[in-house]
Amino acid sequence: MMEASTLLTATTITHILDNGIEVELPQKISFVCEFANPQVAIIASAIKGRLLNIVRVFGFLYTVRFSLQFFGNINPYDGGPIELLYDFTEPFTRLFLGFMPRIYNMDIGLFIGFYALDRIEALIDNIAIVDLAGKIYAG
Repeated sequence: MMEASTLLTATTITHILDNGIEVELPQKISFVCEFANPQVAIIASAIKGRLLNIVRVFGFLYTVRFSLQFFGNINPYDGGPIELLYDFTEPFTRLFLGFMPRIYNMDIGLFIGFYALDRIEALIDNIAIVDLAGKIYAG
């Protein structure tokens, strides 16, 4: 059995599948997932697309929460949609609060949260899903 390999060129990545077929992938691809069954590849592509959308929506909600913190007259704990937003984003926010020292009395850990969300989005987006026929599936 031949082992899959990947060759990096200037503008594309050439990936050789288990059956010997060469597939040209865009340069931004970090991971290649090969599936023997095209139906499974379609399902994996759909899951990748949904995960990417979830991360993007959460990033938007995280941005709204971060923006609302600059308004001193908004109480996030008096009920309503703002409290729901805070409750939804609080576990992720707590991961990074106090992670870095304060600069001008502002916690820089929130910016690390934005960076982490960006890296998670890029990681999911850079996964190539390929079946053994060489077809690339977009999420």
